[in-house]
Amino acid sequence: VAEILFALDGNTDKTQFAGLSIVDNPDRVRHGFGKTCNRAARLSRGKYLLFLNDDCYLDEWAVFNMLKCFQDPKVAVVGCKTRYPDGKLYFAGSHRPKGAINYGHIQDHRYTSPVEQEFVNFAAAIVRRDVFFSVGGFDERYDCYAEDADLCLRVRKAGWKVMFTPDATGIHDESRTTSPTKTAMLNKANELFDKRWREHQLA
Repeated sequence: VAEILFALDGNTDKTQFAGLSIVDNPDRVRHGFGKTCNRAARLSRGKYLLFLNDDCYLDEWAVFNMLKCFQDPKVAVVGCKTRYPDGKLYFAGSHRPKGAINYGHIQDHRYTSPVEQEFVNFAAAIVRRDVFFSVGGFDERYDCYAEDADLCLRVRKAGWKVMFTPDATGIHDESRTTSPTKTAMLNKANELFDKRWREHQLA
């Protein structure tokens, strides 16, 4: 049985979600990705949590193929392959070059089967609910960006596996443009991530 919760952030028009299960944001102030997801997760009841951005659209068998990875009892997080609407790859795995502050997205087809990663992108990812809460959920100091990498590293530090599967695919309709606000959020997130994980040894 699937449970679908729509978590609102900021001054969102609720009328478009009439009849659906809404996790409201009563003060109408934008709180950021991590806080919004944590708020919804606390109200959830399922064994697994699928975090899905409102601009991300999964293919028919994506969730099924992601859940297959959990047959390994040590897997706690599973991410999938996503593309831009024009077909170009958005996320096909992760890498962190030596000396880099944060993780980059792999944008080629090097992985043809599920593979363990340090980080997967949470535009569309599934996590065991009990593990999510055991590591404290998303760190709410992040407004936007890097909170998914931070969560994945804490999950791995706790002894669990993070997997990427190319067998699950979707479209991520993310803007490719930059703005002063977007750049400032990214810089702040990278600074926080760097302070916590700079000395982390790559697997």
